[in-house]
Amino acid sequence: MPHGADAAIVRRTQSALSAAGEPAVHFTARFAVSSAYTAAQFVVFGGLMMFLCKFSWGKALLLKYPGFFSHGGPTQAQMSTTTTTFNLFASGYNTKPRPGTAAGKPDKQVHAYVTMGDPGYLYTSIMLIQCAATLLEERQQLLQTVAEKGGVYTVGTLFRNSSLIERLNQHGIKFTIQQDSITKAHMHPCRSTLACMRGGS
Repeated sequence: MPHGADAAIVRRTQSALSAAGEPAVHFTARFAVSSAYTAAQFVVFGGLMMFLCKFSWGKALLLKYPGFFSHGGPTQAQMSTTTTTFNLFASGYNTKPRPGTAAGKPDKQVHAYVTMGDPGYLYTSIMLIQCAATLLEERQQLLQTVAEKGGVYTVGTLFRNSSLIERLNQHGIKFTIQQDSITKAHMHPCRSTLACMRGGS
């Protein structure tokens, strides 16, 4: 199923990289579900949430009865046993095509994946804390990366030359790249053409 928010953020990152003279990629995002029934549930519930968020009375309803719309949320046991894997598949070229020539069929494939526990309730806070720590400790380097005094940036734009990936690896969010059956424990953020997510407990 399409996952629009992630794709929109990555496209914004790629637009900024392209404007800075760096190579950009074409990107789309999908997430996998176990059955057509589960997919229908996502469509119905997601449509309901989008509808309610458009109106003030709908927002008030969501704020007043959060437990009704979230079924009370997961238990601590469920959160502690949940695992999530983000799979990213990229295709490209071993040698950069010459300007003005047809690129031809891609001759290089890369599979990267990111693994973590519960991404919504537990690991979102870990990611935010590590982003904040990187901002505090590597401020000058980050400003040099974007060549600006400040502003609003996507993660891939601002943190691409920082230690954020290494920090996340040290706190349970593992980034791994598989290329030609060789595994490497490093990944540049937002450098892939297709992403699929599968989560479960």
